[in-house]
This record gives sequence, C-alpha cells and structure tokens, in this order.
Amino acid sequence: MTSARDQLMDLITEPSQCFSVPTKELVPLQVEAARDLFTARRQQIQVLDRRARDTGTDAIGTVEDLIPLLFPHTTYKSYPQAFVKNRRWDRMTTWLGSISTHPTTNVDVEGVEDIDDWIARLYAAGHLVSTTSGTGGKSSILNRTVGDHAFFRKCLSESFGWPDPIRHERSRHFFFFGPRSGPYTAMIANEILVDLYARPDSQHYLSDEPLRLAYLTELAEMRQRMADGSATPADISAMDERSAEQALRTRARLEIMVDAIATVHREPLFLSGPWAQLWGVMEQLRAQGIGDGDFHPDTILAAGGGTKGANLPDDYREQLLKYFGNPLKQHVYGMSELSQNFPVCEAGNFHQVPWVVPFVLDDRGESQIGAREGVVEGRFGFADLATEGRWNALITGDRVSIDFREQCPCGRTGLVILPNISRYVGPGQDDKIGCAGTIDAYVTGAISE
Repeated sequence: MTSARDQLMDLITEPSQCFSVPTKELVPLQVEAARDLFTARRQQIQVLDRRARDTGTDAIGTVEDLIPLLFPHTTYKSYPQAFVKNRRWDRMTTWLGSISTHPTTNVDVEGVEDIDDWIARLYAAGHLVSTTSGTGGKSSILNRTVGDHAFFRKCLSESFGWPDPIRHERSRHFFFFGPRSGPYTAMIANEILVDLYARPDSQHYLSDEPLRLAYLTELAEMRQRMADGSATPADISAMDERSAEQALRTRARLEIMVDAIATVHREPLFLSGPWAQLWGVMEQLRAQGIGDGDFHPDTILAAGGGTKGANLPDDYREQLLKYFGNPLKQHVYGMSELSQNFPVCEAGNFHQVPWVVPFVLDDRGESQIGAREGVVEGRFGFADLATEGRWNALITGDRVSIDFREQCPCGRTGLVILPNISRYVGPGQDDKIGCAGTIDAYVTGAISE
C-alpha cells in the first residue's frame, strides 16, 4: 500500500493537478505523512527527540502539532565558527551528524584543508549537502541523501516553468551568471537544468571555477573583524585588493557573456541569474542596439535572488520580462531549504506544494496566528515532508501573507502565498526567534556527548 507521504510526492508527476489540490483533500494526507515521518525521524535525530520530549509532543494528530517541532532557520548554521577557523573537521562532522538522519561517522576527514575539501569528503561518503549563500555571515549546511537529490531533479524535470512546464529540449544557448559548479542550491539546480535544456556546444558561466565557500568564509570573517575593530590596515588592504581583482575578472567575463548573447539573441536562449545581474545584462545589450522584444520566443528566463541592494526601479521585473520578449519563465517563492519552491500562477500568487505544510506564525515564531482561514500575515514556517536527510521543519526569516480561502483568481483551488513577501531583518542582523537559543543548546549538548 502506498504511504501518505509517497502519495503526496507522487503528485509531482501530474503538475496540472499538483499545485491545486483542495485543502480538505490535502490535510488528511499531510497529517498521516507527518505522523509517520515524525515517528521515524525522532529515532534518528537526537535534537528532534529532545525537542519533542521537552514540548510534550508524542504524536502528530493535526498539522498544528508540528509547530512546537519547527527548528529556527539558524539551526543548520549553528556550528561554531571556530570549528572552521581551527580546521576541526572532525567536530564539524559531528555537528552535522547531530542534525542529520544518517550517521556521519563514515566521513574521512584525514588531510582536509578547508571547508570545500570537507564538503567534497561528505559527498564521497554519500552526504550530498547543499548550502545557502551565506550573505548573513555563515552558510547553512543542509544534509541531503541520494534520494533527496533524485526527487529534486524530478521536481525540476516535471514542473519547471509551471503552469506551463517547458518541454525538455537541449536546444538553447545556456547562460548562467554564476560559477559553473558548487554546493549552493542554485548551482545544483542549474547543473540539472543544463542536462534538460542546454545545447552541449553552448554553455556559458560567469566563472569556470567552482564556488569556494572558503573564500566566502574569509569575507565574512573580515567583515566581522572590521566591525569589531580587530582587522589591521594591512588585512583590510589585502582583502580590498583581492576583491578588486575578483571584480575585474567578473566584469571582464560578464562583457564576454553579453557579447555572446548579442551574437545569438535571435536563437533560443536560457538566461539564469539574479534579477540585479540580469538588469545589468539588459543595459549592456541595449547599449549594443538590441531593443525590447528582439529575442527568440522560446527564450527562457530563470531569475531570482532579489535585488541584493541594487538600485532598481519598482517595476524592474516587468521591464526585464518586456525586454526579453515576455520569455518563458520560472518564477517561484522559496528558499534553499525547500525540496520544491512554490510556483507562481498567472495571477501572481504562489501555489502550495502538497508535501510542504505552511504556517503563519507570530513574530517570534512560537505560535500560529489565528485560524487557517482568510488572509493571514506573519512569519512563514513550514514542514517539508519530502526531505530524507534531515528534519526539514523550519521557522524562516520571511514575512508572508497566506490566503487560505481556497480560490485563487487564476481559477485553481488550494491555499496560496501572496506576492507581498519581505524579510524580518536585514543581512547581518539578529533574527529574534523564540526557540533559537533552546534548539542551539540541544545541538551543543548533542555534539558534546
């Protein structure tokens, strides 16, 4: 008999129905799947079991029973920075094991030099971790299994471009405005998309070098040292020089990519990168005389990541879409932690992923705001029931409005997240989540034993 969890995940093979399942049909499956998953995961993850005991949560009878078991989004970057700085890869491995479903004792850390080398050893041992961007100073490290990766690929393969999934044809000139590879979730996704859509003879990247977390860690440490006054003038000068050299290489490579786009812009393209960077690409293409809509109609635009502080007009997305000729597009709401992001419909709303249970929480992430009816605004929390490698139930740093009224203007049923999404705090600021200190204490206890 197919389990409730498998029934939810199997919906991805029918994308026309997957993101419009009525809540009354979805919730019973979610409760059953959550109940079974919680029973299994608390036996595997000591931190979850401790949280369950302390909150008196012995079983899942409603979706609300998951709320006390949500971890703060900082949990997956709760490792002491000293472990990385002092190259204590054995301690980092123990830390990861404390919040993972599978033991990490099979990871060989002999001779590991830096965090990138450590991640390579994790992969070799079957822990296919992904990371976040680390814009707040530290990268989250999210353990994934081979099954998690296979399901991630399946989701992209079945639903990319929803509500009209784009047929897989390796016919497009592929331009990714980032490194060719790396453990960051966006790069893992792009490696899959290359296999689905890119011409084998025309793949272009901002850098052929892999993303180096060690470099990002150095930058974060230097920002901290500059903030606390411990950085010397020589340290700052050396970092400024290195950053300037990197910026020059990036600008030079960007110009090469823009020239390549200009050469083939009337052929099918696949353009992927942050909104702010694609805005810069548009400006350079305009300077070469390429006007609005002068692109092949089968061009794909996969943009995201916000504006990253760039000074863009309020309608930057609309302008970009108009410029590239209303291209085929992938627009979603989500984050690196999710197995599948919420895709946008024609009305601009983000539709529920059936195996993800969403919550609207109070500012501290401690309780649900009101009943699950009407439009409710607050902190976004979720339980992703598809994930194998970890307990993927989090209190995020996002403020969202969820419409529980079951009827989107696009005509589909099911709840939606409205597009007025914002962050609770800015980069580098502390996010005041009520249970963060408690969960951190659980993790510290687990790695000290």
